[in-house]
Amino acid sequence: MKNNSFHEKAREALKKHLENILSSCVIDKGIVNFDRSTDEDLYKYINEAKKHKKTWMREIYLYGLLYKQVSDYLVEHIEKIREISGKIKDIIGEPGITDLCVKIISYLESIPRKYLVFFELPAVHGLGLKEIKLTDDISFVERVGESDFSDIKIPTWSLLGGDYTLTLEKGRLYIRISVDGYTDGTVESSAIKKAYSKFKQVILLSNLSEILKEGQRDLSLGLLGSVSHQIFVVNSRDPNIEKYLVYFPQTVSNYISKLRLNEDILKPPKFETLLETFENKEIPTSNDKAKILKKRLRYPEKLLKTSDNDENTEPIKSAIEWAFDSHANDNDTLAFIQACIGIEAVIGDDTKDNITATLADRCAYLLGDSISARKKIRENFEKLYDIRSKVVHGRKACLDDEQRHFLDYAQIMLKRVIWKEISFIGTET
Repeated sequence: MKNNSFHEKAREALKKHLENILSSCVIDKGIVNFDRSTDEDLYKYINEAKKHKKTWMREIYLYGLLYKQVSDYLVEHIEKIREISGKIKDIIGEPGITDLCVKIISYLESIPRKYLVFFELPAVHGLGLKEIKLTDDISFVERVGESDFSDIKIPTWSLLGGDYTLTLEKGRLYIRISVDGYTDGTVESSAIKKAYSKFKQVILLSNLSEILKEGQRDLSLGLLGSVSHQIFVVNSRDPNIEKYLVYFPQTVSNYISKLRLNEDILKPPKFETLLETFENKEIPTSNDKAKILKKRLRYPEKLLKTSDNDENTEPIKSAIEWAFDSHANDNDTLAFIQACIGIEAVIGDDTKDNITATLADRCAYLLGDSISARKKIRENFEKLYDIRSKVVHGRKACLDDEQRHFLDYAQIMLKRVIWKEISFIGTET
């Protein structure tokens, strides 16, 4: 395991800046206020920490971590802290300042931390299996028995009053993704952002594989779209020491509420029953369905198993995320632009001369299986990019009724290009 500890000089520099910051820090009825006279030390603390943790943390998170660690320490060590005001050094003394500095530095050294992120699929019923593993880091999971994922309990509160605990619902399918990084419970923090990116890939690829299909949104899942569904985030080593509840953006929540498990695709065709063994060929069991699901996702699995830094597959993953965003967007014009960007991401490059013709040719030869098919793709592609140009350059504010079908066309072409590119993974000589 990689050693994340600071070297001695870095630790001493951090300790010095933190001691100066904390010695002048004031508490006003439990609220932490950093003295402006220590701004220089604050910047130096952030810059020193950034040298070692910039991969996972931005400046705002380093500041937020400091604030949270100080607040949590006071709540833990001082009774009725909400009634106390004064300088921290007078409240906890020099030993307390030293202890707090050690805790902050130790927390910084623990980053990157490992997290498990559970994405709710509100309308997707499970298969009766606790886990269907796709990669080392990605699984479909379901709470089948009472003891399954029983440690995933996150306290929250209701607008109607009262506190309660949220956990995984029995019989519902979730996508669990293991990531490392840092989070303070916000979607933009490195760990959740990384997991959210992978979630988009799994959803879009499952849709391409016909595992998930889009239907009508079930209003029982939230009246008129007023409910945003949950993302559970817990520390993978000890869910009790660090846990967060995050919510999907409303448009994404509305989109995933339309997704259903395609039971028809989880039935083996006759030729498969002749070639493979199933527990029940007529009425597939949970294990049979899991086996078929894995088979339907064999191409997507190849992509999901590639490194995040793989320069050959990074454009495909980027295109997949643009495709997901396009389908989740409730603004047709923006969805159209996102689909076009996705196409450029996967088949474009830095070519600037006659980019429309270049992309049209690439798309035609990638997808067309005859001269006439390639000709038709070129013609439609040029019409598509004429509309794109007008929208992007402000000559059109929105798609008119005649042009709206090009949104569907762009999304379909993007999906076809993505699937074709995925089929090439691992076949290069």
